[in-house]
Amino acid sequence: MSIALPVVSLIFPLILLLSMRPSKIIVRGPHAWLGIRTGVTISSQQAWEIAHRRAWPYVVASSAVLFIIVLAVVAWVLAIPAQQAEHRQLLAGSGTTLGVVLWTAILIVGARVGHQAAKPPD
Repeated sequence: MSIALPVVSLIFPLILLLSMRPSKIIVRGPHAWLGIRTGVTISSQQAWEIAHRRAWPYVVASSAVLFIIVLAVVAWVLAIPAQQAEHRQLLAGSGTTLGVVLWTAILIVGARVGHQAAKPPD
């Protein structure tokens, strides 16, 4: 039961990787639910494309970071004896939280980089 949270947390980056790849997000154009939605990025198709192409490496990196952290957490949890269930749950929860926080932080940086790349020069 203690590895359920880390394993389920892998669904989010997988969905993000599938839905945000440049070939898909650019074809869709500015979208009500997906993508970097700032005034600059939704102002034109070109700005949308630039922002998402520049942010894509951050999406991949954040997903890789979360995946590696979750694999490490699962391996570590499984190494803890079953008699120490409370330690397993604490590690699973805190490790997964750390992974999700780092994943989110990297995505925010990527969105900012994409937004800045799409801004017209002053």
